[in-house]
Amino acid sequence: MYRTATGSYSPGGYYHDLMLTIGKPHLLAQPLPATHPLKVSKGTLTLMNMACVAFACHYNGVKYFVELKDRSVDKFSKIMKLSFAAVYVVFLGMMFGGAWGFGGASQPLILNNYHPTADVGAR
Repeated sequence: MYRTATGSYSPGGYYHDLMLTIGKPHLLAQPLPATHPLKVSKGTLTLMNMACVAFACHYNGVKYFVELKDRSVDKFSKIMKLSFAAVYVVFLGMMFGGAWGFGGASQPLILNNYHPTADVGAR
């Protein structure tokens, strides 16, 4: 049995046959391959690219500091730490949610895994 949140993309699930009819069987839930967590592959490069995009705010740092009400370096540091932690949690949640929902078939942009018209959550 493949692991999905609702089982809807697994064999016998509601969206399983729909994905076959639109010619995207490669997007169906597949078991995660057994690999070492520290193995570097092309997927690692995609993950690093996404992390860079998630945390690419260095060029706006001065602007954020200037626009901060009652600004101080201490306050700015606390806000940045909180912001980075929030981004980290969101990206980890999406990464693990995608791996849990679609296993080895997870696309880098997780919305590409869902049925384009029938899955209300992906519209």
